[in-house]
Amino acid sequence: MNDQKHPQSDLLCPDDRAVLDALLECDFNPDGVAAEHADRARRIAQLCGLLEHLPAADPPEDLADRTLAHIERARQQERFTQQIQSLSASGEPGWRWREVVAVAAMLLIGVSLLLPMLKQSHQAAEQYRCRNNLAAAGTAFGSYANDNRSQLPALRTHAGQAWWHVNQFNDDGTPRSNSAHVFLLIRSGYAKPEALHCPSNSKILRLTADLRDFPDYDHISYSYQNMFTERRPTLHGPTIAVLTDKNPLFQPGTYRRDLPATKLSDNHADLGGQNVLLTNRQVIWNPSPVLSNGDNLWQIRGRTDYEGNETPAEWFDSFLVP
Repeated sequence: MNDQKHPQSDLLCPDDRAVLDALLECDFNPDGVAAEHADRARRIAQLCGLLEHLPAADPPEDLADRTLAHIERARQQERFTQQIQSLSASGEPGWRWREVVAVAAMLLIGVSLLLPMLKQSHQAAEQYRCRNNLAAAGTAFGSYANDNRSQLPALRTHAGQAWWHVNQFNDDGTPRSNSAHVFLLIRSGYAKPEALHCPSNSKILRLTADLRDFPDYDHISYSYQNMFTERRPTLHGPTIAVLTDKNPLFQPGTYRRDLPATKLSDNHADLGGQNVLLTNRQVIWNPSPVLSNGDNLWQIRGRTDYEGNETPAEWFDSFLVP
């Protein structure tokens, strides 16, 4: 075989290949290898033994199928190599079948360990960027409140009006969605769209001149304090939650009765928590939608069923909805 076309043949020297074959035949027991190769066999066995000390995550469910697929491809490659060798009288032999199996197994083990680590690292980066976005939103809330007598963004509403119809308005211009209130920060130039977007949300907001609310439910990344009430909280009043990762219990025209009231937001559920912006502009990472004072961000105190026109029990009751 031409080594220039198959540089893999240089990865193991002839002695290492011979000792690796001998170790495979004796179940990686160095004492079963010929005496002249005993020292080399012990070193190779120790190197392979390091794999047992690596932190092991649960293997993917399709690991066996993928391994068999790798083996089948390796068999096809070996048959192809044998056909090439039969047509050529010169060249060195390529990898042996046992070597291919050993390398394939090591690669699969490495991939099974690396993928969960990469996924968790990516999710942690998204959570950190989400936290920064909420901090930017807190700055926007502060600027809006300074210009509007400490008030939080809110449009004029009708008492008892439904608040879960995203991007819908009444004939008089009043909103039918709670999200239209927080969208005021973008419409008025206090916040950029990125400040109200979680990196875990694949829907990117594209602003247009006539847009008065998020285009649809899927574009909403965060839930805002329900402002369909006569007395509304202010930025400089008692500290309550004002913005958090999206409430999973409410969808347009629907309350998810099948979900537990303590379900985490889908934004960062895999990390076991969610980001919460408080009226004092502090961003906290909370392991539950229930705050330390017992206030459930997803629900009104004392209520377990919803028709989409409810208001907070008190003006300081956190009730955050899309």
